[in-house]
Amino acid sequence: MLKRQDGYLAQFYLSNSDQDPTRSERRRWLMKAAATGDPVAQFNMALLIIDNPVDDSELTAAIEYLNKSASVGFVPSMNLLGTILWQNPALLSRDETNVRQLAIELLEAAAEKGDVNALFNLGSINLSQNMIAKALPYFRQAATLGSEQAKAVLDQLGDESD
Repeated sequence: MLKRQDGYLAQFYLSNSDQDPTRSERRRWLMKAAATGDPVAQFNMALLIIDNPVDDSELTAAIEYLNKSASVGFVPSMNLLGTILWQNPALLSRDETNVRQLAIELLEAAAEKGDVNALFNLGSINLSQNMIAKALPYFRQAATLGSEQAKAVLDQLGDESD
């Protein structure tokens, strides 16, 4: 029961910032909820850290929170972790190719669950690698799900298919 209360209080302070002007209560309850395995709290802790990282060790903590949350299938964490690792493979002390492959796997898993952001990000990654034919299906799916950004990219690419 306490586990659930930690998450509720964390969400309360996230939604009612006027009740926590120093943000200390938000961080305290998010940390408690994240420590109990709440994937939403883990995602939100990672966001807090990413928004104001003090040093690389804090970014490592954010990656750990996202990884825990993504490992239980929390789609926003899968998408964000995949995006971060694609953009900054050096954050993991592994071979860049392997980290980028992990990033793609995370984004693909989120896309399979219908996440429009993951679909758009996969399209963008493929487009950045000049793999337009591989990018188009991702942009089309994202556009079908309502992504205005994907529609704009498809228009720029002159894609006529519906």
